[in-house]
Amino acid sequence: MEGVEKTSGLPDDVVRERFSNPYSGVIALAHDARVDDLALMEALKTDAFYVGAMGSERTSSARRERLLELGLGMRNRAFAYAHRFSDR
Repeated sequence: MEGVEKTSGLPDDVVRERFSNPYSGVIALAHDARVDDLALMEALKTDAFYVGAMGSERTSSARRERLLELGLGMRNRAFAYAHRFSDR
């Protein structure tokens, strides 16, 4: 596909190496906590202008708890309000 670059690697490594600047947005869409959490944990430490993930209210709540337990605050409103968009 023209204009699309394929990248391979562990999610946290890819975020750290390629998408940690203020011009980057990181959205976790794998629907697998083992994959999504790696990307989100790294993204929340960066200057990325947007960090978000999709999931149901239950999934979003569990994700927030896991990230808070790791000391990663919710600097992005996408997590605080994720459940509002999950059923639409």
